[in-house]
Amino acid sequence: MKHCCFRFDADTHACVTRGMPALLALAREFGVRFTFFVNMGRGFDRRITLAKAFRRIVSRARPGHISAAAKLGLRDSLVVAALNPNAGLVSPATLRAALDAGHEIGVHGGRNHSQWEHHAQEWSEERLRDEILSSLRAMRKHSIPETTSFASPAWNSPPRLKELLPALGFRILADAYDAAATEVARDSAGLTLVPTNITPGPGRAGYLETLQMRGLDAKGVAAHFRNELAAKGRLAVVYDHPFYAGIHGLPALRAMIAEALDCGFRVSTLKEAVADANSDS
Repeated sequence: MKHCCFRFDADTHACVTRGMPALLALAREFGVRFTFFVNMGRGFDRRITLAKAFRRIVSRARPGHISAAAKLGLRDSLVVAALNPNAGLVSPATLRAALDAGHEIGVHGGRNHSQWEHHAQEWSEERLRDEILSSLRAMRKHSIPETTSFASPAWNSPPRLKELLPALGFRILADAYDAAATEVARDSAGLTLVPTNITPGPGRAGYLETLQMRGLDAKGVAAHFRNELAAKGRLAVVYDHPFYAGIHGLPALRAMIAEALDCGFRVSTLKEAVADANSDS
């Protein structure tokens, strides 16, 4: 069976409160399932964010993605600036609704997305374990069942992570970003490594966000996606964020799902694709 997996990294409160409900409605329309990696901590670190903004001003560099403020809009940008809420905790009911509908909820980092993105490589094993456990505790507190899937914020995968995750109950790690990969891999620690292999090119911004920033409309995105699917064999994994895909990119995403189904793929969770791969091995 061929699997096409849409993985959405829920980094901010708006991903959970606005993006995920729109994506759940779209999934019901098609009868498909998604994987959501949810940040149970805060989305931003003010010191890191201000430092990045200052460097951009000094260098006059243009970002390769749409700014957070432009994507979130005034209201949600003010919420982030004033409150910086814990993303997954703003609506545990949405996470439970996703699980009830058959979607997969995975862990996306620890206490703070930005801190993981910029500093996780420097953390001790004890700090790394504590960060992950903080997310698991937050899920348990709000009756979110134990998850077996993990993805690092901003693809920043610390070297100790693969050894640590199995001891904490994880079985799937989705930190690989490799357009050439066409199947899952297994490491010596017992993890199944799932690559995101449908990419828009250099850089690791979301697929829809990057293509639409280049000027492609829904029809153009669907055509690009069909070409990518043709090269992936039995496993195709594409990534974006719930807020962007569910609010700004919904027409293009609808066209992408239709393309995947038309090409004979089952649109499923990473967990389902891994189970299928394991049954064949």
